Amino acid sequence: MSGYECRKNSYILLRKSIKDGDILSTSGKKIIAKCIKWFTAGKGDFINSEKCEMNHVGMFIWVKTQLFIIEANWSLFGSKKVELVRFSKEYHGFKGRLFIIRPKISLGKERANGLGEFINNMVNLIGDPYDLEAAIRQISRKAKYKLNKKQYCSEAINFCRNNFYTDGKLKHIKPHELVMKEPNFKFEINQGTII
Repeated sequence: MSGYECRKNSYILLRKSIKDGDILSTSGKKIIAKCIKWFTAGKGDFINSEKCEMNHVGMFIWVKTQLFIIEANWSLFGSKKVELVRFSKEYHGFKGRLFIIRPKISLGKERANGLGEFINNMVNLIGDPYDLEAAIRQISRKAKYKLNKKQYCSEAINFCRNNFYTDGKLKHIKPHELVMKEPNFKFEINQGTII
């Protein structure tokens, strides 16, 4: 069985290893996560010997000693925007698998895909509305991409990397496709260890 391997441990032990610009990738078990996986018709990949299909991505950022995530969220009774949320609060009790991916990008600001630019671009999206229409269009697999001031999760990451994951083209990308374009899995957080 081929696939990807990464270190798996508790959040407490992995927390200090997470860096600004690392990508959080989730494979959730709630109904919305299962719907996203079904509609995006992914086949999944083996990670740590278990088949997995990603349904959400976000970017880690440290604010002083607190670990936050910038992510585009949509929930029926909650957030419908790109927001900065404390990771341990948002993902406490999360059911599913959580992965930390380290993007292979330049640390210099001189490159278009540099880490500094990626982080600044993500910070500048905070407060932008969630692009539910585009997320639904993506599901149809035929819809053309429309540039606007709204973002869904993988769209935000791709946009802030100057469309790196879509080969420089403005087009839709699913969370799992984005992760598999750069499968540099660093860690998997053990379920139930986020406090």
